[in-house]
Amino acid sequence: MKKNHNENSPKWICGTWGYTEKDFKAQAPYFRGVFYVADDKIAEAILTISGLGYYETSINGVLVTDHLLTPYPSMYDQAVYYDEYDVADFLKSGKNVIGTILGNGWYNDFTSSTWDLDSEPWRDIPKLCVELTITYQDGYVQTVTSGPDWKVSKGPILFDGLRSGEHYDARLELDGWELPEYDDSFFENAAVAVPPGGSFRRSESTPVKVIRTITPTYIQLDEDTYLFDAGESISGVASLKVNGYAGNIITMRYAEKKDSNGYLDASNVDVYITNAPFQTDSYILKGTKDETWHARFCYHGFRYIEIKGLPHPIDNQTIEILVIHNDFEKAGHFACSNQLINQIYDAAMRSTLGNFVHIPTDCPHREKHGWTGDAWLSSQQTLLNFNAAGSYRQWLQLFKDAQKPSGQLPGIIPTSGWGYKWGNGHAFDSSIIFIPWYLYLYKGDKEILKDMYPFMKRTIKLFDHMAVDGILSYGLGDWSPPHGNPDSYTTPLEVTGTAFYYNDLILMSKIADVLELDSESQYYKEKAVDIKRTFTETFVNTVTGEVANNSQTAYALAICFGLLDDSTLKKTGKLLAKNIALHQYHPDCGIFGTKFLLNALTITGNTDAAYRVASSDTFPSWGYMLKHGNQTLWERWDGSQSMNHHMFSSIVDWFFSYLGGVKPVLENPGFEVIDIAIHIPSELESVNCFHECDYGKVVSDWRKSGGKIIHEVTIPPRSNGRVTIPEGYHFDESESELKAVNRQLSLPSGNYTLTYLTI
Repeated sequence: MKKNHNENSPKWICGTWGYTEKDFKAQAPYFRGVFYVADDKIAEAILTISGLGYYETSINGVLVTDHLLTPYPSMYDQAVYYDEYDVADFLKSGKNVIGTILGNGWYNDFTSSTWDLDSEPWRDIPKLCVELTITYQDGYVQTVTSGPDWKVSKGPILFDGLRSGEHYDARLELDGWELPEYDDSFFENAAVAVPPGGSFRRSESTPVKVIRTITPTYIQLDEDTYLFDAGESISGVASLKVNGYAGNIITMRYAEKKDSNGYLDASNVDVYITNAPFQTDSYILKGTKDETWHARFCYHGFRYIEIKGLPHPIDNQTIEILVIHNDFEKAGHFACSNQLINQIYDAAMRSTLGNFVHIPTDCPHREKHGWTGDAWLSSQQTLLNFNAAGSYRQWLQLFKDAQKPSGQLPGIIPTSGWGYKWGNGHAFDSSIIFIPWYLYLYKGDKEILKDMYPFMKRTIKLFDHMAVDGILSYGLGDWSPPHGNPDSYTTPLEVTGTAFYYNDLILMSKIADVLELDSESQYYKEKAVDIKRTFTETFVNTVTGEVANNSQTAYALAICFGLLDDSTLKKTGKLLAKNIALHQYHPDCGIFGTKFLLNALTITGNTDAAYRVASSDTFPSWGYMLKHGNQTLWERWDGSQSMNHHMFSSIVDWFFSYLGGVKPVLENPGFEVIDIAIHIPSELESVNCFHECDYGKVVSDWRKSGGKIIHEVTIPPRSNGRVTIPEGYHFDESESELKAVNRQLSLPSGNYTLTYLTI
């Protein structure tokens, strides 16, 4: 988009009618921008477009892209994202037309809700800004821009809301409206709209698309009601294919659960929208043959769809489910001999993808918010399994927009202003440090550290200000434990707060080292020493190994964050193992303790205990979720709220890093050097694990065979590996030229079969 506005610059335009208010009657605008092409000798044609909240655009009746729910969301008075498309092949000599429809999206969220989104400072009528630059082969440049000469009309989309759904009256369709020859004489001239205020940014995030389709099963509940079952909880919409009489209304409601009578039950997710329908689409038939339709400007989180008004008869072609999320390439996989663990992995992948629609959301139905704590908890495993780095990088730009000069971050990003006074805290705010750090470790991205470092420093200054005598205690703590309410965590807030404070200081010292800021690195190291001393003196019994209230979270954070000396670490590890046994090998912690629990057990030599926790199927456990759920992970261990959350997918970190043993090396990030150290539970027979890094495919597969461990390793080109011999085994050098030094094997790129014998 042009930065210097003049008469040829694109203008923001809108319809001539009012907001999509709470009466559900205002209709989405349909825009036509007519222009002429001199001839077909075009060298290049670039369409630059932003339509708020969402747009769908075509040229001469052909959709420009299969991307959905564009553009990328933001705090629109801070930044507005736009997209660019090469459209030379869409143009023809003579008359052409750009046809664009707008939806409300995040920009005009008119529903009253917990998060005050209907009071957003930017909230306004949907609006459009377009610039098409055509470069001819002779060097002539033609520019087409949106302005008051564009035409606009109401159309068949009666209502659309991101959480509410979409209502469509096919009788009002403007047949051929997007074609050059269409008679648009009844269209009005578009109105010039006030710009949203934010500066333009080009979207670089992985786009949202229809990724796959599902043909659901169905049953008839009564004369007019059918229940369709996708078989799993997903993010998406239903696509209709129906025949019937004009004016027939089909209503589709979406949810994760059904009640005891088989009808839809949305009670666990519809609690925060107070003045609008929730996850409800409706379609009014035109009365022609084989009508097809699906919502354009919303998506839902669901397993079940309750549909009323379907014309009879129906068949398995009537409803097709479109699964919608970011179009990530797969970058890793984990499988093992325990089928329950494999099912947990698969559920974690579904939850991750279903909760990545542009931003990492907490859930695809109730909120769709970018909760910072949830996001960093799952970011390691997401980076191991998907090429998601670009989407995280773009989301982090919104952190910079949201952070106050004091260092405050909201619990949700983007935000309309909600989440600064409640919903954040030390563990949530730490996301601004954790996510860039993981991008550096897993992708070797030094630039993101450089870009985010000044904003990380603000967060640390906030911690410094909020700490009293070195103890940090504010905001939310170990959220969502197995028992009680989400805030019924037993680990004192000052324990988790001070532990995260110390860990963040250590990370800041490492980041400063990477950025060659020696004096700042030294400052953070010295500060960390002080906080560790305070933590130890206040919360650690170095004689017994006890930490604070002896909770699993207190133990796990102290172990994994390096808050214990070697002698205390051994004692604390034994106490954690005892605690786990007393809880019959179940977690008794919230989302942050859970992130580090299995790691802490494994680090302290309790791999079998960690494995028993991971493979349990009784409450509370991941297996319990799968026995009673929708093949996705839950928000609460008891399943009382959302059944598609992703923060408990952090268990997959443990699958890769400890069972598969694959880790990056700080000194050579991005898997230039690969650290492989497998841990072998006595009850697990085999593991297959790979990660596709920027250098190529890293493989770590092992299996038990006649008292031996056969370990297949692949080190990609231009990488090097160092393999640690697992505890209880020694390397069989009899059939290998490799020699172990200090229980490690150094491997250049290549494929290896390593054999370990019991000691």
